[in-house]
Amino acid sequence: MTGPSSSPRPEHTPRPGATWNTRLVRTETVVDDDTPDPTPPNRATRRAAARAMRHPIRQYPDELREQAEADDVPKPCLGRAESGARCALPQRHDGDHEPRRPDGQQIAGAIITTLQQRGYSLPAPDVHAVVDAILDLQETPVPMTDAEVRTALRPYVGRYGSPIACLHRTGEIDEYTRLALLNRAARLDADGLGHDADRLRDVAEYVLDAGCRPPVDGWTER
Repeated sequence: MTGPSSSPRPEHTPRPGATWNTRLVRTETVVDDDTPDPTPPNRATRRAAARAMRHPIRQYPDELREQAEADDVPKPCLGRAESGARCALPQRHDGDHEPRRPDGQQIAGAIITTLQQRGYSLPAPDVHAVVDAILDLQETPVPMTDAEVRTALRPYVGRYGSPIACLHRTGEIDEYTRLALLNRAARLDADGLGHDADRLRDVAEYVLDAGCRPPVDGWTER
């Protein structure tokens, strides 16, 4: 037999009555590099947002602002007065211990002085707002992480089922947790352990900020 074979190869031989119907479909995938990856907020961000909802920033109505500007409210005394005398709010003492936080009025005075040195002039209501905002921050609980809470409570866990033990083991908080912490802090003060008592008071402020809650999932892993 000469020449190329006109019959198809056996493996490509269609069955009788079969037809070839092959189509190529082109697909395209559009990738938008500008779209950020959806990442859930971390725990610190969630707690900060929740704390901001419980402690909203104080807002002043426009009427009070206009009235204050019209009345030319004198600038509050910050830092050292012109006469050189010290003008400050009374210090907050916790028993016989020195306050652990810096004076809010000193911080406000430093901020306002820096702004004035850079050429910014603040109206009197804004000055009052700065002072009030910083003093409000002094009233907020000392921020602590879960790990810091467990570390501070470890020496005082005591018997199983006590409020301090429940907070240390599972993160559970009830209406007796803060009272138990403050009572233990008072006993530490009586023993002359002021630093340890301060740490327990910080945990008590953490408890006040968190509120009553059931056991926390994964508390020991946090």
